[in-house]
Order: sequence, then structure tokens, then C-alpha cells
Amino acid sequence: MSYGKEGSYPIERASKLGHMKVIEHENVRRLLRQFEMVSPDSIEVPLGSCDGNVDLDAGSPIKYIITIDGGQAVIPNEIRRDKRIAFISVCAMLIRLEDIASLRNDPIIDPRDLTKMFEDRIWYQPAALPLAGIRIPGESVKDTVRHTIDAVLEYSKLYDDLHFLVYRKWNPAYDMNPASNPDAPHMNCLMCEERVYLPKYAYSFQCPNCGFHHRLSDYLGIAQQMPDNWSREEAASSLRNAMETLTLFHFVFRYWNEPKILSQILFLKDGPLLLRAQLSRLIEPIRDLVETIKAAGTKLNLVGVEKNGELVDHIEDIKKHLQKPGDYFLPSIKYMFEEVAGITFDPTRYRNRVQYGSKIVVRLGPDHVIPLDITTGNFCLNPTIADLIGFQDIAAVLSKMVSYSHENALIPVKLANSFSSISQQPSGDILQAFTDKLIS
Repeated sequence: MSYGKEGSYPIERASKLGHMKVIEHENVRRLLRQFEMVSPDSIEVPLGSCDGNVDLDAGSPIKYIITIDGGQAVIPNEIRRDKRIAFISVCAMLIRLEDIASLRNDPIIDPRDLTKMFEDRIWYQPAALPLAGIRIPGESVKDTVRHTIDAVLEYSKLYDDLHFLVYRKWNPAYDMNPASNPDAPHMNCLMCEERVYLPKYAYSFQCPNCGFHHRLSDYLGIAQQMPDNWSREEAASSLRNAMETLTLFHFVFRYWNEPKILSQILFLKDGPLLLRAQLSRLIEPIRDLVETIKAAGTKLNLVGVEKNGELVDHIEDIKKHLQKPGDYFLPSIKYMFEEVAGITFDPTRYRNRVQYGSKIVVRLGPDHVIPLDITTGNFCLNPTIADLIGFQDIAAVLSKMVSYSHENALIPVKLANSFSSISQQPSGDILQAFTDKLIS
């Protein structure tokens, strides 16, 4: 890196001729030739393979699709740019398959009629989270963020879903005693950082070491690594991800012991089935719930749709192997590491704590090749098609949901996104005006 700032001293200019000997090296020249190739056929061995074909015309018991999507926007104060607040929205949308048939019969539908069609089948939950420079008097920014998250879970009625998931209430015999089960729900105290085990079914609890008062919302860990006086945008993303996941499983909890109804619902999440950082504390309970439902002989149709990421970036290569609708590519974890991400995979040291599904790429139509995450219950290093719960039914239903509004778009995701998104323009301006009024 050169010194580039102009002033009373001359800037440092990088030497161009000094690189000539490096470029003359044959290995470097081969890399440059590959870099300059723009033909789609320039890569000799495209990524992926065709691992099988699923019948997209097969019948399916699925009658309903519940789609979960969310959006967020971070709005700064125009005068005090150090003050920022995040607005979050999460949407759950119920779509009947007959609704999609109706839309196909009337492709040029008035948006007002479209809104009216779904107005009684949308659950929409907004939230606001303070970030830098905003706090309640007498509190630090960290405390205000904690209390806001707690309040959001209260008024959104998602607290009961968090409670059900953390304490695995589908299994009353689940061992919460740390003496016999060291993996029982626990966290580090937000004050003294000593390990705190959650008392069974508690919404509030104290650190036995220092007496600091915690709420169950603290178990999500969103504010755990924050400094006292500012917060990054990642806190808003974490809250949105938590709200999306809890909203999704709210419906699963409602019907988990009603197999006839559950098998008729496709739960569709916009985004992969994973939770990062401290939110990954919810992964093991989720896997346990899915495994419990599967062991009871009930089918849980749960899928996430990936729109970006490393797998999406390689779709142009992968699709070359998937020639016919129904063709799929099912990568192993090792393949994802070494061939997609370019990272050496060591199975002896690998432990996945963030995913509750396996990735698969499916050609759903002539122009739609989509990466999906499908739940498996227990985590699979080398998943087989039999491990992906409900894959046949999920693929068959989604093949009837393709949209040409965007590349590889699906109608349920597009509809939910239209109700949940917070764009920076023009709605961002409205939020900014609201924020300025709120702050002042």
C-alpha cells in the first residue's frame, strides 16, 4: 500500500516495472489467462453434478404455504449522524395453493385487488431498535438495546415461542439439571461473565455469583458482546433473524402434534436455515424438535430459499449438470468447503452449530435453478436424499410457484417480500422523518 494523501509532500507511486518478473512466471500467466476468459465454457470442470431426478408432477398433500420474510432499514439522524436507529419488519403470509392458480389465471391483477386478497392472511410485526447514540435516560445504550429486545418479544407475543423452544416443552422429561446434563441451556452472566444455567421454565433469573438480573431474551445473546455506549447494525440483523425464526416456529409449535394439518403445510423461509453467533443457541432445540416430529412419523415440510451466498454465486456452473426439470445436486459438507468455498475440510475438527437444514440445488423449471435448505432433524455431514424431510413434496409444490419477476424468483417469497421489505427509498425517507420526530 502506498502513501497516497496529497499535501506538502509528494505522494508515493507504486512501481509498475517491479511486477514484470512476477507476471513472467508461468503459473501467474496461466491464472491471468483464466481471469481474462469470459466465455461460460472457459472453466474446464464446472462445479456440481447431477445426483438424481425428482418427479415434479407427483401429487402432494400440501395445500397451504406459510412464508416468512423480514426487512430492515438503519436510519441516521440527519443532524447528528452519530445517532442511528434500526426499523425492522417481519411478515408471515398464508397462501393457499388455489390462490396461486387464481393468480396464474389473472396475471395482470390490480395491486389493490392483490392486497385485498391477502389482507386477512398476513401477520406483520414491526420493531425499532436503538443503535449508536440513542438510549433511555439513566441507561447505557447496551441496557436500552436489551430492554427494547425484551419489549419486542413481549408485544409481538414471540416470548412464549422462545420459551417453548429454549426449554423444549414438547419433551417434559428434558433434563435441565446441569449436574447430569452440562449442555442444559446456559449463558455467561452479562455482568460478571460467570456461567449461568437457566432455571426450568423461567422468564427471569439471577446470576448466582453476582446477583445480576437477566431476562430470557438475554439468552439470545444479541447484546452480549456489545460495548456499553454503542451498537452496530448486526444487532438489528440478529433481532430480525430471531423474530423470523420464532415466527416460523410459532406455527410449527401450533401444529406439531397434529400430523394431518402439519403435513398439509409448507413452511417457506426467505433465506437459509441457519442462525449465527449467539443465536446458534437455538439450533440444538430446533434440531431436537424436528427429530421428535420425524420420529413420530409426521412430515414437517420446512424449506429455506437462498438468494445469495457462495452456492448462489456458482449457480451458472452447477446448472450445466442439471439439464431437466427435477434434476438436483446434493453436496456434502466436505464438497461445500473444498469445492465451493475453497477451504480445507477436516472432519475430525468440524462441528456445525449453526445450520438446521442441508443444502440442495434443484432445477424447478426450464429457467429456474434454485438453492434450497431443507431440514433434516439431526445434522448430516453427508446427507442423502432420504435425509431431506419432505423433499419430493417440497420440490413438486415449488415447481408450480416459479415467477419471472426476478431471476429464480418464487411467487410466495415475492409476495411476502412485498409486504415485509423496508426500502431506503421512498419509505426510508418516511422512516427518517418519523425518526427525526421521535428523537427530537
